[in-house]
Amino acid sequence: TKNDAITISSLDGMSHTAINTSTIIDKIPGIVASKTGSTDLAGGNLALVCEPLPGRPIAEVVLGSTREGREMDMHLRIDAATSDLKRKILCAGGL
Repeated sequence: TKNDAITISSLDGMSHTAINTSTIIDKIPGIVASKTGSTDLAGGNLALVCEPLPGRPIAEVVLGSTREGREMDMHLRIDAATSDLKRKILCAGGL
């Protein structure tokens, strides 16, 4: 989710709060959705969709990182993808 936390109600009326464990959601502009994960075998993982430029969504997945390093790895990937997208737009003559 792009939210810090979300509270939903189940069909039986109980409230459930989900806390976002990703620390990157306030550091990348235009976040649409994110999902973290971590297992002994796969390491730290993070999937993220953002729209750094209007109408130009980017989806990235970091696999096999560490729980502590997945956000920095994602930040580097999103920065690189955004720079590449801007370069392609400029070379093509605009949006």
